[in-house]
Amino acid sequence: EATAPLPRARLAEPFEALRAASDASLVADGQRPGAFLMGLGELAAHAGRSMWIRNLLAAGGVEALGAEADEPHDVLDAFRTSGARVAVLCGRDADYLERIPVLCAGLREAGAAAVLVAGRPGEREAAWREAGVTDFLYLGCDVVEALRTLVSTLEASA
Repeated sequence: EATAPLPRARLAEPFEALRAASDASLVADGQRPGAFLMGLGELAAHAGRSMWIRNLLAAGGVEALGAEADEPHDVLDAFRTSGARVAVLCGRDADYLERIPVLCAGLREAGAAAVLVAGRPGEREAAWREAGVTDFLYLGCDVVEALRTLVSTLEASA
């Protein structure tokens, strides 16, 4: 008994589709979709996560805008002036404990349509979502779905 062959699929196709849509936005609007990459604390503390997020966003055709500052009011000011509608927080887990509630409130006041956090939330997920976190980006998450959701959020808030 013969079995049907598996359908051909290229693993890069979903990323290529996202980048093609980004290219179309660049042609139509003069800019790619962008998310504000908000580094928390000293660069050495968040460089790994920030680079991973920057590369993840690029894989989906999303430009990483951003600032690195130690104080919440500095990053909030940078977010306001960036024109971004989505923020991605990148820091050490210890920095998240005290800063997520403050930053989420400030980002929502500044017009953020979504706030994402780089890293696994663990037992704090419910509290952080209640504080205003929309989603979490981490090694092992469904990155294609996360990027599609992010792009949809950016399109809806444009």
